[in-house]
Amino acid sequence: MRYIQRTDYRYQSELDQEKDKYLSELDSFFNTIQFVRPQKYKGNYFKELKPHLMEEFHSKCAYCESIVTEETSTIDHFRPNGGARRYNGQVDNSFYVWLALDWKNLYISCRCLLYTSDA
Repeated sequence: MRYIQRTDYRYQSELDQEKDKYLSELDSFFNTIQFVRPQKYKGNYFKELKPHLMEEFHSKCAYCESIVTEETSTIDHFRPNGGARRYNGQVDNSFYVWLALDWKNLYISCRCLLYTSDA
């Protein structure tokens, strides 16, 4: 994995509005329901982010540096939204869910992650 100097997202205020809306939904979820996986982000903002992430990562997979296109790439959360395994083996379904729309947690990836999972 090559180091990429992350830049500020030029439409950060729009992303922050979307993020605040999602965090508000998460806040109400965590105040009412326990021990269930929180609702995933269901907005369409990832479609708007993808071209900017492609530019940020120079059309290369953040992990293996393969050349990718918008059609062959996916947006990956570096810190997982859920399903992360704790040291004791327990799966945490809400691990880094609050980072779902954090610009610096979003990476462009090819399918290489499918082959590196130990699941």
